[in-house]
Amino acid sequence: VTNAHVIDGATTITAITADNQNHDVNLIGYNSDIDIALLKISGNFQPLGFVNSDKLLVGERVIAVGNPLGLSFSVTQGIISALNRTGTNGLPYYIQTDAPLNPGNSGSPLLDLSGKVVGINNFKARSAENIGFALESNYIIQAVNQISQQKLGKVLLQQPA
Repeated sequence: VTNAHVIDGATTITAITADNQNHDVNLIGYNSDIDIALLKISGNFQPLGFVNSDKLLVGERVIAVGNPLGLSFSVTQGIISALNRTGTNGLPYYIQTDAPLNPGNSGSPLLDLSGKVVGINNFKARSAENIGFALESNYIIQAVNQISQQKLGKVLLQQPA
């Protein structure tokens, strides 16, 4: 899963894993309204778990993963500053975090301290430092399942308790 804007206009998509291996990726589908793309990578990989974003609390520590400015496999730490923020799409589906987000963090996970996905890094405030936004995990799950039902005829992710 990544942001749709990350792959917009791409003719090929390649994922680089932590062991520095390149893997071809196929686009299954996307939802441009909430900027989510569902991808398929061949191989055997351990999936990340998701948290129920309805149970997140302001002040919880989070870790933003990504490749900011091309610096591969970087992490930054922060807290959840607010929940249910309205995004650039007018939808109140976003976590506000002070974990530094920069170009290259988009489409990567925002994790809790146990390594579960709380959101997907999406955008940052233009005129401020360390105000970033991630799509809440419940909306990721909903979008992934809508795409997978349309394109694959099955549900891929279960909503965590």
